[in-house]
Amino acid sequence: MTILEEIVDAVSMEARVNAKPIDCEVLRTRQVGALWEVWLAPLQMREHLDESLEGATLWWPGPPKGSADILSVVPDEWQINLRFASSPPPPPGGRLKIYSPQFLESLEMLWQDARWVKQCLRVQNALGGFENNCVGSEPHSPRFPWLRTAQQRTFGLTKFEHGFLWGPPGTGKTTTLGALVASYLVQFPRSRILLLSTTNVAVDQALLAVDDALQKIPQLPQDIRKTCQRIGSHFRAALYKDRRHLLPVVDEAALQRLVQLEASRPDPADTRAYDKWKTAVEQARKALRAKAKDILQNA
Repeated sequence: MTILEEIVDAVSMEARVNAKPIDCEVLRTRQVGALWEVWLAPLQMREHLDESLEGATLWWPGPPKGSADILSVVPDEWQINLRFASSPPPPPGGRLKIYSPQFLESLEMLWQDARWVKQCLRVQNALGGFENNCVGSEPHSPRFPWLRTAQQRTFGLTKFEHGFLWGPPGTGKTTTLGALVASYLVQFPRSRILLLSTTNVAVDQALLAVDDALQKIPQLPQDIRKTCQRIGSHFRAALYKDRRHLLPVVDEAALQRLVQLEASRPDPADTRAYDKWKTAVEQARKALRAKAKDILQNA
């Protein structure tokens, strides 16, 4: 089996595992206006509920068969609250299936792109053989004399095709990354940097570290800080309350509304209040998302 076949097989297998629904028995239900509160019992002991299922879909065979979205989850009570139900959920003793959000389908599609596959395998082969071509430039670190020697050495990572910054929690990886990117932006202002991570929270922390580092550089042209842009609408609005320049399209009303909403998140068990709150959050994020494509093209 080739490396490509192994990777595709692994991604497909993981996708199939994640696609397996959670089978549950309905213990009781309660209608709250157009919403439903449902208490469940898992049919397999390994199953569990958590907040990550918010936004997931579920289906039941009926009669009548139906589907709905999960508005919120109360894990300790094995309770899910539903919206957009196409029919009443099953009565006590009935069965339903919860389908977790699927994120691996896009990855599977990428592995069908021959050009993308070629690039990935080239990097994989280089990593496996410890080949690391010198392709870039290294920014100066004297702008941050307070960095430890090991932190200053990380600036050399930008010279190579790939590099790793490793350290136990609390050793300053995010701070180092902020100083590194800030120095690169100042020394090479025409460069393009894509800063990404596996979670929105990590992106926020890294971008704020870059902005903090830029503020500590003396006689810095203010325009440089404005070149940093937070892409996407799923960010913690409160973090950007005093950093409007990091948000490329600032709808002040929507942003302020989002800050207020984040600070007043109701108990997920309060179905009516949570539904009203979530609808408002979605509307505010939609307003902030409107010109994302333009931002990406001009970044």
